Amino acid sequence: MAEPELAALVLAATFRHAIREPTAEAGYARLRELTGAPINDAGWARAVAACLAAGYVKEPVRLEPGCLQCHWRLELTPQGVEAAMRRSN
Repeated sequence: MAEPELAALVLAATFRHAIREPTAEAGYARLRELTGAPINDAGWARAVAACLAAGYVKEPVRLEPGCLQCHWRLELTPQGVEAAMRRSN
């Protein structure tokens, strides 16, 4: 699957679902579960990186205030919400 198609899957999944996992690998597994796309972790990593570079998602690795460890979360930016809405119409 081409990277633009994978990025579209990331946008669609993130638009419809809260994706919050303890690690990136768990996040990619959740994306596989939500989309049904049998993409390996490297493919998902490239797609998330493309979405991040385009400004569609916030940095997925976060250390929240007061937390003792990072977690991985996909969250759309306002630009990402607009892109996801355009694709869903």
